[in-house]
Amino acid sequence: MTVLHPLPYRGELPEKFTYPFCYKPHPAAVMAAEEVKRYLDGRGEWQEELRQGKMFGVLCLTIPGQPEAGLFFIAAYSGLIAGRNDHEFFVPPVFDSQSHDGRFKTDERRISALSRAGRPTRDYSIALQRWLFAQYNIMNGAGDSATVLDIFRNYYSGNKAYQTKSHGIPPAGAGDCCAPKLLQYAFLHGYRPLCMAEFWYAPDSPQDGRPHPALLTRQHMASLRRHLHYYPACSGKCRPILDFMLRGIEVEDNPQEKAVAGVLETVYEDEWMIVVDKPAGMPSVPGKVDVRDVVSVLRDRQGTAYADTDFLKPVHRLDMATSGLLLLAKTEDIYKAMQAMFARREVKKEYVAVVSTASADGRLKDSISLPLAPDFMNRPCQKVDFVNGKEAITLVKPYDEYPDSKPCYNSTDSKPCYNSTDSPTLDKAPGRNSSAPKNTMRLKLSPLTGRTHQLRLHCAHPEGLNAPIVGDELYSGAPADRLYLHCRHLEFIHPITGRQTDISSPVPF
Repeated sequence: MTVLHPLPYRGELPEKFTYPFCYKPHPAAVMAAEEVKRYLDGRGEWQEELRQGKMFGVLCLTIPGQPEAGLFFIAAYSGLIAGRNDHEFFVPPVFDSQSHDGRFKTDERRISALSRAGRPTRDYSIALQRWLFAQYNIMNGAGDSATVLDIFRNYYSGNKAYQTKSHGIPPAGAGDCCAPKLLQYAFLHGYRPLCMAEFWYAPDSPQDGRPHPALLTRQHMASLRRHLHYYPACSGKCRPILDFMLRGIEVEDNPQEKAVAGVLETVYEDEWMIVVDKPAGMPSVPGKVDVRDVVSVLRDRQGTAYADTDFLKPVHRLDMATSGLLLLAKTEDIYKAMQAMFARREVKKEYVAVVSTASADGRLKDSISLPLAPDFMNRPCQKVDFVNGKEAITLVKPYDEYPDSKPCYNSTDSKPCYNSTDSPTLDKAPGRNSSAPKNTMRLKLSPLTGRTHQLRLHCAHPEGLNAPIVGDELYSGAPADRLYLHCRHLEFIHPITGRQTDISSPVPF
């Protein structure tokens, strides 16, 4: 079975292994992915199954000691295709659990029979899952090996919540994703991995991301994926495994940890609160990414009232990639008071976004209501979830239609003032910015709720605008130098002075 494929790439190769949790693959990996896409297009017998969507991956590599051999790539797919995990052209699984007469399938049938008979099966299922993950013997770049069970146990060591919720068992499918399969094969054969890419393949789903009617419910419940778009390795299943597998090889720095270009400016300040204009790329609070955050920057400014204060905390959050107005409280009382005002929708927020309208159709919606929930297997992404999601509502207007005025609402029903029956289309709206790239539009977004990634997902989702924000790598926006989302206006009644407080920031794009 041939799984090592030559790659006629003549460009510059990375000196270190590329960071596996980024959205912009190396050109060599892109070339390899194109080869896999062509192969998949020719497998007509798989198309019915693949229209539901599946992740595929490629790994570019060289053979140590054979520089004349050139560059090669290997390919993998997540899970199964046509009930098999061993198709030609692709690398084999880390562990083959699909053998009909093997222990896993035999015990699985036995547990199913017990369930049909009404007998308890929980302990049997837990024991079988533990056995299964103990069979996945994973290698790393240092030549060490460990089972998936041990890898997850060590990764979450001390995390009682993980041990309680999952009984210490990795999530289903851990070890069967593309990245672990690819690296395992490379390490087993002594190859040197250089870069990888993973892409979503759903041939009957157009590139605009609008789901096939038969898959509408599935699309609502799953992460937003678009045909032929690139995605990083998943965090829920792959991050603990890759954390182990990449030991012993040099890996490029996380591109998100690059220095932030831009200055944190103070827009408003009094003895109770401060509002800053956050540059894109700066976190609101300290986090896992090793980049200076807003709170740390403010505390380091000598000679300011908040440099030595015991309390300085953002009342709301802006995504790291989002720029604009961020309000911080200087006391716990103000923090609680402002949070309550946000919860009662007494703080009006206005964002400006540039969205990609290439996939949009129909009329521009004046409001979007799609419930959101965390996508635990693909952090930090969120998903539309009509069963477990929390209410999320966003009001929408073309931005340039009212360039010099604040948002206008009808006080009786909280609806935009313009007649929704006469709302413009995304293709011909008066809000289109003539200087913006082709197939883009500037929008004014006013969230009535404050869910994580609300604006980004409401714009990108097929049941929202189906128009991702430009530069939104998480939800398949058009490539750009930044996320084109900016918080430009905050409006509220000051909880201490009782004065109307309007704060604005110029849109930087």
